Amino acid sequence: MTHYNLNRIIIGVAAVYAVVILAAVAFGPTAESDEPELSEYTPGYVDSQSGTPTPHTGVGGVSGDDVAISGTILDESTDEPLAGVTVSAVDDHGEEVTTTTGADGRFQLPDVSDTTSVTFSLDGYESLEAELGPDDEHIIGLEAPRIEGRVINENGSPVRGATIAAGDVYTRSIENGIFRLEHVPDDADIVVKAAGFKSKVIEAGDYDGGFVLERESLQAVFAPASIVADDDQFEEFLDMVEDSQVNAVVIDVKDALGRVHYESDVELANEIGAVTGSMDLDHVLLDLAVRDLHAIARVSVFEDPMLAEARPELGISDSFSDDLWRTWQGRAWANPYQEEVWDYNIALVQELAGYGFDEVQLTSVQFPDSGLVNRADFGQISTAGHRKAAIADFLDETYSAIATMPTRLAADIFAMSVWDESNNLTGQDLHTMVERVDYLHPRLFPSNFEAGSLGFDDPAAEPFAMVGRSIESGHEVLPRHLAIRLRPWLQAFSYGQAMPFDADDVREQIAAAERFDSTGWMLWNPDGEYDPEAFSEQD
Repeated sequence: MTHYNLNRIIIGVAAVYAVVILAAVAFGPTAESDEPELSEYTPGYVDSQSGTPTPHTGVGGVSGDDVAISGTILDESTDEPLAGVTVSAVDDHGEEVTTTTGADGRFQLPDVSDTTSVTFSLDGYESLEAELGPDDEHIIGLEAPRIEGRVINENGSPVRGATIAAGDVYTRSIENGIFRLEHVPDDADIVVKAAGFKSKVIEAGDYDGGFVLERESLQAVFAPASIVADDDQFEEFLDMVEDSQVNAVVIDVKDALGRVHYESDVELANEIGAVTGSMDLDHVLLDLAVRDLHAIARVSVFEDPMLAEARPELGISDSFSDDLWRTWQGRAWANPYQEEVWDYNIALVQELAGYGFDEVQLTSVQFPDSGLVNRADFGQISTAGHRKAAIADFLDETYSAIATMPTRLAADIFAMSVWDESNNLTGQDLHTMVERVDYLHPRLFPSNFEAGSLGFDDPAAEPFAMVGRSIESGHEVLPRHLAIRLRPWLQAFSYGQAMPFDADDVREQIAAAERFDSTGWMLWNPDGEYDPEAFSEQD
């Protein structure tokens, strides 16, 4: 709705001006009012602070003696002034005159003395054309194209926490499944994704008031780069999982050494020599699609020796030496506080989403916990709160980077996080992380639990209890719409003869994950070696 020709307002304003003029005559000049303080949240703040005058004080403006069309442009929904709006009309000489609004939303079109057609346009808003004259102070409201509605499942129940995205904006549905998304371009694709459901993409022009999502549960196995890069080995691997419970494969595309195993176009990856190019991702994704298997790309984030060694200023320093800080295994880490490290990994995530991966899974989204961590120098104060905030901010930026793409974002987290909720050393916090991803993957490896955990002398001998009770704990401490985002890693490896782990142990973990309402599970074996009996279809 636009506002102009508001006679009552004009009469009121005229009356006020009359009083001011009389007062000025009787008592002299009035005191100059203080300018409102601008903040970074004021529309047009950057332009205003750069010294660029707003149109009514000179740019596209006119002197007080000349005739012009003037007014203020507001956001129709918020009544906030809109900066940068293009305003154009034809002046008295038949020439087109154009100006833009300043931080206060004001505009003036000079040399326009008659009522004429004026157009208003701004990216992200619906253009408007109105017949305006020079006699009034016009107030114009521009509407941002929006969609609103509900997200429900196949049974008609609301889906809370679903992501709805279009153009370069996204939002989340609230508890009753309702959402509103502003600034939706007419030609944009609308992407909807939620944990436990298939992603959905439709054209904005086809939107009919809501979304119905189809349920989905993923059962995945991990494949190291060495297997995926070898066509024969990868084919054997896919043959092994075919006709089983497995419907997804996790592929190591950037490993814990920092190697990028495909022909990446990310400049920094090539500069530091991280690109091995051992995988043809187009070919790999086609192989998975032919077998109807979901493709999940795994990216090691801050455990990145190649980046730290090549660019020491982006690594963690050792406060006791002039060298990089390293773990007990001698590995340098990238500094989780460095935004250039964030940008590097986000660029890789965007690239992988562009390839068409169904999910990008982040690992080592943490501060290091192995080695003399008291000697780690991050170049700034690093309290538990700082570490938690850094992880949160990184995930926020990463999610925003691919929110408008069908690809889901996931991250690994320590098993004990579903019990203790946060890890002050690593910066990993259950609530903080689960709110910022589509899936969160606790590593629930029974063999990694200490003796006495949950009252068991030998946790590795109790795979059903360790996995089941851990998932149950996560569901108890998280609200339902967040708990559904938990999809655990399960153990499919042995620690030699001393701690064997066989197909029966794997099946017990799978049974626990399914019994305690997980949205799927993933099997971890670092070498990609599995006993098919562990995940074969059971009678």
